[in-house]
Amino acid sequence: MKEIVENLIGKKVISCSELIGGFSFETWLVEIENEKKIIFRTAEETEVPNGKKFVPLDIFKKEENFYNLVNELYPNRCPKILSIEKRDNEKAFQIMSYIEGEPLDKYITKIDKFKRKEILKDIGRIVAEINNIKPSIKLDKSTSNISWKELFCTLLNERLNPLLRDALVSSDEVDRLNHTLENHKLENSKSLLHLDMRLPNLIYKDGVIHVIDSENCLIGDPLYEIAIISVAGLLTDDFIEGYKIATEYSLDLKSVLFELYKLEREAALVNLFKNILNDEERFENSYAAFTKTKEKILTRTI
Repeated sequence: MKEIVENLIGKKVISCSELIGGFSFETWLVEIENEKKIIFRTAEETEVPNGKKFVPLDIFKKEENFYNLVNELYPNRCPKILSIEKRDNEKAFQIMSYIEGEPLDKYITKIDKFKRKEILKDIGRIVAEINNIKPSIKLDKSTSNISWKELFCTLLNERLNPLLRDALVSSDEVDRLNHTLENHKLENSKSLLHLDMRLPNLIYKDGVIHVIDSENCLIGDPLYEIAIISVAGLLTDDFIEGYKIATEYSLDLKSVLFELYKLEREAALVNLFKNILNDEERFENSYAAFTKTKEKILTRTI
């Protein structure tokens, strides 16, 4: 890793330390000469349980597109990608700028409730500004030729299939959920979406919030972004106030579609805690949330 970094950026590596977090990538904080820091990430292509391939190079390029789109309108809101490369028979790797500051999940525990309200309002505004971006480019080749409705239908069923296998949802329920989705128009489908807008992925420095970790990004319905933020526990009145100030959209948080969007993420968490992390307590909590949302959808569509 040291040799790769030095060859690509032409700077001497002083020190490096591996960062903890995430399942897909090795991530390192690297100090280079002139007291600067960068982030180095790497991973190998692997097969995943749903039969698809995990292709780090494609994810790195998609993330670069997201950062460029956001930074073009809001300079330095996101990291800058310095290099992406994959050599024959080697891991893909990515080098990006390092954003100084403190993750908001740590910072927010140190402030009073009034400052916390302002922070959450500011997060809402930032998310709206990102969702207002309508890219003229495709973020990645895998989703470039299908409609948002087709893409989300695929995502939903990929999340439900492990639960169906584990008898946590019935085939009849899956059919009814798909039928409900088919009967809805997904009209807003051209927004830039981050899709992992959690406090650990927001860096606070001198009154400014920066956005990192956009590897899940897509172009689609902003209501889906808001649904995922709801599942993450950030959809407070203060967040909504900030979002409404900057948004171009009128979002229906009482719609069945909003619940379907939530269900997709809740299903993903059920599988994560049950089959990947083997965390019984968080599995029980996530499954209870999933079941509540599922029944809410099915009851409304009888």
